[in-house]
Amino acid sequence: MFIQYYDSPLGKMLLAADEIGLIGVWFENQKYYANGLKEPIEEETAVLKETKEWLNLY
Repeated sequence: MFIQYYDSPLGKMLLAADEIGLIGVWFENQKYYANGLKEPIEEETAVLKETKEWLNLY
């Protein structure tokens, strides 16, 4: 499981992905923040990079 942080205009977000695709997106301090993430590795994967690019476009 891989994670990356993203600074959005609405606040800091945590993005999580596995080998297949995006599995979660949370705002910092959100209820159930990162619930269920086990031993995440902070690493930019292709899925997380593309997710951040889409968020930038939005």
